[in-house]
Amino acid sequence: MQNDRLDGTVQQLLLALLCCDKLYGAQVGLQLQNKHFDGVRRDIATAVLRYRSKYKGEPPGKRNLPALIENLPLHEERLETARHEAREILRLDKKGFNKDYVVGLGLKFAKLQEFKEGILEATELVGKANAESVEEIEQILHRTLRNQPNVITPGTRLSDPDALDFLNKHEEGYAFGITTLDKAGLLLSPGTSTLYMGAKNTGKSWFCVHVGRTCILQGARVLHISLEMAKHQVLKRYFQNWFALPTNLTKEFERAVIKKDNKGRAISWDVKRFTSELSLADDDIRDRLSSRIKKWSTRGFDRLMVADFPSGSLTMSQLENYLDALVTADEFTPDVVIIDYPDLMKINRSNYRLDLGEIYVMLRGLAVKRHLAMVTPTQINREGYGKKKVNSSNVGEDISKIFTADTVLTYSQTSSERDIGLARLTLEHARDIAVGSEILLVQHYATGQYVCGEALVSPEYMKRIGKRDADANGEEPTGEGGLV
Repeated sequence: MQNDRLDGTVQQLLLALLCCDKLYGAQVGLQLQNKHFDGVRRDIATAVLRYRSKYKGEPPGKRNLPALIENLPLHEERLETARHEAREILRLDKKGFNKDYVVGLGLKFAKLQEFKEGILEATELVGKANAESVEEIEQILHRTLRNQPNVITPGTRLSDPDALDFLNKHEEGYAFGITTLDKAGLLLSPGTSTLYMGAKNTGKSWFCVHVGRTCILQGARVLHISLEMAKHQVLKRYFQNWFALPTNLTKEFERAVIKKDNKGRAISWDVKRFTSELSLADDDIRDRLSSRIKKWSTRGFDRLMVADFPSGSLTMSQLENYLDALVTADEFTPDVVIIDYPDLMKINRSNYRLDLGEIYVMLRGLAVKRHLAMVTPTQINREGYGKKKVNSSNVGEDISKIFTADTVLTYSQTSSERDIGLARLTLEHARDIAVGSEILLVQHYATGQYVCGEALVSPEYMKRIGKRDADANGEEPTGEGGLV
């Protein structure tokens, strides 16, 4: 009973600020919603918040509050209770109180009300619990924790002394290991998400492995979560990528080499023979790799954690719990998290596109909250298949993925480029650096290499590859080198 009285007093004090104080009431209004108040106080809060919104933040005050109460659509008994509450609110304002303290209480009160709502909702499910409802209960509790109100701090004016503090800040993050992007200043920065778009079976997972190894070599701790391939397959790819390992005994192979103009742009290609030192098919490969693991363990191998989850099973709650468990049990706090790929997380099929978009929003929020870089590949849509150049509009399922990501990379490849072992990577979206760069990549997945040569694409190259595609398909090339 005492707690109920205390709770009621806090609500009255908060309403006093909303009703009578412009500045402090605005702070309370940022933290609280009308749903946080109980009973008739919720009716009053709804009316007052609507009043402040209509009159540019002005509170109704003692002059207008009585009329506001009289216009509430309440039956007589509830209206009389509202009148009593209004008189008590005005009495508290006249009496005076520590407004800073009450604003601080407001944040705690809002959090408490959110907890109550979430726990009550979960408790209803617990009462009729079955195996199917466990995940729903988990999602409710996770949503309750995620949606907690935060302290709203004032912004910074251009005239403030700390307005120029950005000059002292150095950009944090890790290079992509693709020279053109690295020279442009593109980074996998903490609190950001990178979206990589490509068609099925074009190497999205190889891109993830490439980024993972590159970040490890820069000192990052990398968590690679696979929702498509088993953990042992991902680990195999890391070893292939690290040591350029073919999967069969044939250690000699051909690979494209880019021919460049005097500006360093790709204009054509050549084919050369290369030899690999090791092969996964070697009889002594386990011993030789074990030896290299010992040699490399202090240089990065212990900075990679690979985990797999069945497709369609991983929820955001489980992901957060898993990250907490890594920190607690393994003392492993990742700087970069790769999720291959979020479309295979547990998503409500009845509302697939909206829930999928929400997954990407929450993943970016996770990156911000935990100060890590998030890397998420995704597939292109049907219209993107067969296009000479994939762009952002070809993202699969939900276009909001593009709007959520800080960096968007698209992968394009014609049939001729695939035969040669070439592909093009385009920087579609980024913050603070020029976009639109199209990079020709030399790739050799047989030895695990996402990129083993690169250059900016020139019009001359596009003409040559377009002619090759046209010849292969018996079509006429356009003047731009593309297909009719």
